[in-house]
Amino acid sequence: MVIPYFLGFTLHGPSSPPTAQLGGSVLLPCAAETPLPLEELEVEWRRTDSGALVHLFQDGDVRPESQDFAYRGRAHFFPEKIVEGDYSLLLENITASDRGLYSCVVYTELDFGEITCEIEHVEFLVVHGSAHAVFAHVGEEIVLNCFVESHIPPERLEEVKWKRTEHDILVLLYQDGAILSDSSHERYRGRTEFFTTEISKGNFSLRLKNLRTEDKGEYVCEAHHGLRSGNTTVELPSLGLSAVQHLIWVLCIMAFGLSIASLINFIQSKTGADLKTILVHVSLVIGPNILLCVAFILWGLTEGFLDETALCATISLTRIVCCFWISPYQDKFPKCLQGTIKVLGIPVQYSAITIVFYSVAFSNRKNISFLGQTIMSKREFNVYFGLIPTLCVCGIIAVSTRAICPSLCCIEDLGKRPNGIFAFIFMELSNLSQTLFISIKTRSLNPAARIGLFILLICQPSSLIITHKLRKRLRHRNVCWIAIMAVVVPAYIASSLWYLYQIQDFVEKIFPYERDGVMVVTALLKVLSAMSLLEHPSDCQGSVNKSMPHLIVYGFGTAVLCVVNAIALTGELILKARNGQRWMSDLRLVALPFECLFVYSCFFLLVYNYWKCSRGRAYSQPKTGSSGEPHEEHEMNPGLWPDLSTR
Repeated sequence: MVIPYFLGFTLHGPSSPPTAQLGGSVLLPCAAETPLPLEELEVEWRRTDSGALVHLFQDGDVRPESQDFAYRGRAHFFPEKIVEGDYSLLLENITASDRGLYSCVVYTELDFGEITCEIEHVEFLVVHGSAHAVFAHVGEEIVLNCFVESHIPPERLEEVKWKRTEHDILVLLYQDGAILSDSSHERYRGRTEFFTTEISKGNFSLRLKNLRTEDKGEYVCEAHHGLRSGNTTVELPSLGLSAVQHLIWVLCIMAFGLSIASLINFIQSKTGADLKTILVHVSLVIGPNILLCVAFILWGLTEGFLDETALCATISLTRIVCCFWISPYQDKFPKCLQGTIKVLGIPVQYSAITIVFYSVAFSNRKNISFLGQTIMSKREFNVYFGLIPTLCVCGIIAVSTRAICPSLCCIEDLGKRPNGIFAFIFMELSNLSQTLFISIKTRSLNPAARIGLFILLICQPSSLIITHKLRKRLRHRNVCWIAIMAVVVPAYIASSLWYLYQIQDFVEKIFPYERDGVMVVTALLKVLSAMSLLEHPSDCQGSVNKSMPHLIVYGFGTAVLCVVNAIALTGELILKARNGQRWMSDLRLVALPFECLFVYSCFFLLVYNYWKCSRGRAYSQPKTGSSGEPHEEHEMNPGLWPDLSTR
């Protein structure tokens, strides 16, 4: 609003009320139509409501000492323009209290003139909050304060969002009057909320529930409206360990200590016949792995990594079976238990790892897109996925039925077929379905991947027939059979990994962030299926049971693996609590490679054992039966699966 007064000269003010922004500057125009002599000139700017002197020009010079305290250093004339009749005032560092009427009065010896201008609006957007949040423990909830002050009603702000400064992760978003919870990062989805009844008061504080150690760090609250924005930063300090995390730490320490103590006792044992040694053996295998399994599950539940830790827990449990299967003291177990371990050891481990790993993909099932096209619908996904565990379960049932109740098998020659081949068939069928599961909808294969897929699809079905035929024809050529197992099997596994590497982009679509895990699991499952073809160390003369290689592999599986997993989980727990960030991106990258190393060691131990058995047979004299005919040399897996119907 402008109110001019005309006496002896004319003053000009603003054509419209100026708009100011909080913290910015605004120009209040005031100019004479013709310049006035400086000797008799006095210019005075005042607030009309309070009468406060904003600035003064008198006796040819500006008088900053006359300014009201609230305007000192903020209100300025343009001295070089005063001689030209321009008496405008620049007001800096605008505050909300600067809104109101201002008068510019110009005096000469004979006349005076006055204009009035008004700052109607001070546009501002201020965001503030507390710099540090209150200390809290993992599993509790905490409030991160953020208050927005603006000339605009808070509920009409364009956008207010909370995000992590370290990785620019969106925590929670308020946009165009609505809270968009689905836009939050998956790490915070379902754990964050605004106080909806307080938003109208400018309170955009964030409630963060079920705290995790990774929540430590800096959070920024940003508010945006048009060209104006503001933000405040809140630091969430280190979180105290919850009772569950203390329990995880204790379980890891116990598993570590029990593994070391049991291994020392095992090494110092001179014989394996007494009850004490057997109890140490059982505690060595069962105790640490059970503790680690519970620790992994608790860690996944508290930190939200259940998909990751479920496989680690499964590996810990199945390691018990594998260690019993390779145990040098297995002959001290009850006969029924020995047979059960030999029959179901490898199939159970294979099936458990397969089902749990692919359950991760099934639990996150959705239409899978690649290169902008939907390549696998939910229905197709369920069919392909369902084939894998179905084959695993059927394999366990069939192998168990074949071993326990041979009379139930309706195939005439099934009773003559070793259960190693029978288990191998189901495992390779499962491997084939896994390859199809990953490959059948891949529409963009480079030439190398096409060759790899062709080799795999030919090799996998062929291996079911060729392996069975060769093992009979090479009964008296053991070196050839050993070469096949020691060279061809690793080459077959390497080709599978090479193929997965060629289609890694597609694998990433099915298993997000788990490409490396898919490759390691594939290698682990294929070597487990190959192990089913080999003879158990205790089932032939000249075996290396209780030899140094056997004891080293057994000690590695029962003690070293538990120690490595306990250290990895303990380090992850402590460093994540201290730094708020994970020590490693995925615990499976520790558990799976070491488990692969153990299983591969078992595989080559079995190959070595078969070679020793073959040498023993070569130097032994053939035995004759009651009819005077020599007994037929048993095949590679003759006694691998004892009759469990009798004890």
